[in-house]
Amino acid sequence: MTLETELESELQRIQDEFDIDQVRIETIHIRPRKTDISVTDWAGMDA
Repeated sequence: MTLETELESELQRIQDEFDIDQVRIETIHIRPRKTDISVTDWAGMDA
């Protein structure tokens, strides 16, 4: 196997592995922790 043939074979394998039609995308919901939330300005409220 020549270097060029090996490269083409490897490129084809990578392209097949990452075929956009085969990509699975999952949606997950992450709830924020209280420490992740901060209120810096409360509209209409005086300090």
